[in-house]
Amino acid sequence: MSTAIERDTETLIDNQLRNLGWVDEPANIWRNVWKQSAKTESQRDALGSTRPDYVLYESGTERPLIVVEAKRPYYDLVRALKQGEEYCRALDAPICFATDGVYVKTLHIESQQPLYKDGEEVDELIREDLALQFVAERTNEINTMDRKVIQSRHELIQIFETANNLLRNEGLQAGLERFTEFSNVLFLKLVSELEEIKEQSGEASVIKRDLRWDFFKGKHGYELLNYVNDTVLRSFADRYDDNEIFEPLRIRNPQTLKRIIDTLDPLNLTDVNSDIKGDAFEYFLRRYISSHNNDLGEYFTPRHIVKTCVKLAEPQIGETVYDPFCGTGGMLIESFRHVHSNMVRSARNLRQLTAETVFGHEITKNSRIAKMNMILMGDGHNNISRRDSLENLDKVSNSYDIVITNMPFAQKTQFGHLYDLPTDNGNSVCIQHCIKAIDPQSETGRIVLICGDDVLANSNNREYERLREHIFKNSTVHTVVSLPPGVFAPYSNTVKTNILYLTNVRRGFKQRSYNYFKVKNDGFTFARNRERIKYGPNDLDALLMHRHSGDHEKFTEVPLGEIRENSYVMVPFLGTQLSGEEAVVLGEITTESRRKAGKEFEKYAVGTVAARARLEGGVVHKLDYYKKGFHSQDRSNYKLVMPGEFVYRKEGADIGNFGWNRFAYPFAVSPIYIVFSIDETRVLHDYLFNVLRSNFFMEAAGQLMIGVARANLSYKDFSKMQIPLPSLERQQEIVDLEVEIQKRVKDIDNLKESIQDQLIDLYASNQ
Repeated sequence: MSTAIERDTETLIDNQLRNLGWVDEPANIWRNVWKQSAKTESQRDALGSTRPDYVLYESGTERPLIVVEAKRPYYDLVRALKQGEEYCRALDAPICFATDGVYVKTLHIESQQPLYKDGEEVDELIREDLALQFVAERTNEINTMDRKVIQSRHELIQIFETANNLLRNEGLQAGLERFTEFSNVLFLKLVSELEEIKEQSGEASVIKRDLRWDFFKGKHGYELLNYVNDTVLRSFADRYDDNEIFEPLRIRNPQTLKRIIDTLDPLNLTDVNSDIKGDAFEYFLRRYISSHNNDLGEYFTPRHIVKTCVKLAEPQIGETVYDPFCGTGGMLIESFRHVHSNMVRSARNLRQLTAETVFGHEITKNSRIAKMNMILMGDGHNNISRRDSLENLDKVSNSYDIVITNMPFAQKTQFGHLYDLPTDNGNSVCIQHCIKAIDPQSETGRIVLICGDDVLANSNNREYERLREHIFKNSTVHTVVSLPPGVFAPYSNTVKTNILYLTNVRRGFKQRSYNYFKVKNDGFTFARNRERIKYGPNDLDALLMHRHSGDHEKFTEVPLGEIRENSYVMVPFLGTQLSGEEAVVLGEITTESRRKAGKEFEKYAVGTVAARARLEGGVVHKLDYYKKGFHSQDRSNYKLVMPGEFVYRKEGADIGNFGWNRFAYPFAVSPIYIVFSIDETRVLHDYLFNVLRSNFFMEAAGQLMIGVARANLSYKDFSKMQIPLPSLERQQEIVDLEVEIQKRVKDIDNLKESIQDQLIDLYASNQ
């Protein structure tokens, strides 16, 4: 949970450094960690009266490698990093870290950039050999994996394409069924490689050689198939006491198995130099899901979002972590890693971590993949079950310290009667399940879950209002983190989601306010491939750096009394406020119109906002043009747009899908559009149209849009937004200037086209 003082942070850092092989015992001849001091007198003189928290040295030398600044969770790590940089320059140390024990910032002194390892920003302390690699290569970006390993991982997806065709011939269904069968074989390859790495590093092997890949890969025909099923998989089932994971392969043709084995055999998927030896399986999951339209996407949460959730929860050894909808196991794997990195590595703690710390349920066969993932990570699989969590409330009630999950959205359930607020709405029951799972005797009970926008923001749904009130009665709402649309791409649709962080669960504590944090930049582009934005801060940095204090401009403190009066809506209105006398709230100059076409709908033309917006409010097609596109011939509920009225598509407000009816007659639009009239004594049509389609307004609208399947801007939120509103005379001047600018732009375009034509004629005449 949160650590309140700097000394507690140092305890976490001490554990992390020891787990990474750094030596801090004063009497040890291999000591390479100095705390509150430097190693030599000349270095202490260079520091003067100042003292860095940690100085890490190259073993057996007086050469400083890293300065680590330890700060309490409420401290700005950017400031700490600058302070650490001064120590680095005094000591000639090439690398600086600043950390509160959970969140880490880094700086490579020479390049003045953060450290990157294998394409990802370093977000934890590092081993000495890794620090030496950064220093030797004089760069802030290194690859720790052998090139052959990297190439092998890229080839893995291509090999699955080949295997996919082979498995189709086996009669296995596309998607999850073929994927899991391939994963079974891939697991045998990976677990064998890991055993080889253990032996190379002097660790005791736990899997006999006659069960490993190199022993059975040379077999053929039914001897191979029977040996894998009856000997290898059966032995794994006995060892791990789990017949569900290691059931016999569904492959019936031994040639199919042989071809898959032969294609996988040349690959090197794990690397003795890698910090995480078993991450190739997770790599395969991420890369496969991101590049295919498949039914695994809904069970996979992007890794940076998983890490954010786990760092908010901060699980510790001795606590139990539960994911009721664990999918392929991402949340549990990261929780396992987090605890393993921060705990004291005693035999007792290791037993507790592997057997009594992480728990998960998954209703689909993905539970097998989650179990395999945990085994490759270091175990912890034994508490993962294939189970409908909502049905099995009695098995988890009052059981755990932490729930961390990405809940399924928009599902129905027949087990709502088991909960305090009976319903068939899966969104409500999933959240109630998470609350019920927390042990009321736990003094640190907390929940970090990802949920859809509708659950927290829909003020018209009485069921969700009761759910939100239930959340406040049964927990302290610490922070609501609004994630941008597209954050889950390319794994799933561009849904609008939030991270809900609850503390004091089922403890009956009252609160006066909570924190709201809106993420615009999560560190990745929003293109389909979601490339990492390497340099510069992102909003998740600010969230984690100030996760306990909320002392940052991105946090908004929301009084509880304010939301009680608004159906307990947890997403506050954060419209951009303008300064000056010319600012006006749109609700003061607009009025929503709900006029319908009614029984005489056929006499009205039907218009499209997108077409009118592109033509600056200009086109209405005849009814016949649209007939083939109608879902229904009954258009009586279509809204009428009267002359002079505006209309916008709720899902397109952030891309300028506004239009207004310039014609002398009304036309009809789908009920999903918003129609409104304006106060013509205060605002000109053309002026408002230009404002609504300005970059500033579109960006502001995008920050207010909510929704799960597709984010949208309601008229209620639209009416709260502000725009500049000068006098009518000044508005007309602005409109005239815009017309003149467009005319000049058109003239320039025509001139460019004329010059181009002349060049073509000139060169043609010289041929």
